[in-house]
Amino acid sequence: MTALTGSSAGQRLRGIRIIDVNTLQNIAPLGALLRTFLILLVVPAVIQNKEGRGLHDLATKSAAVRF
Repeated sequence: MTALTGSSAGQRLRGIRIIDVNTLQNIAPLGALLRTFLILLVVPAVIQNKEGRGLHDLATKSAAVRF
């Protein structure tokens, strides 16, 4: 669902969408799939940089933003 709408159902309820940091558009389907896979590994989501972006976001060049 993230690849189609930019957010999952839970993210949409919280007013969050996932964007490609280069284009500022919805993340591409392959990027969304990779991001989801990395989140399932848990470790990438726990490790974050100073901006609060997890390894799953850095690896897929994505960011979670409020809309």
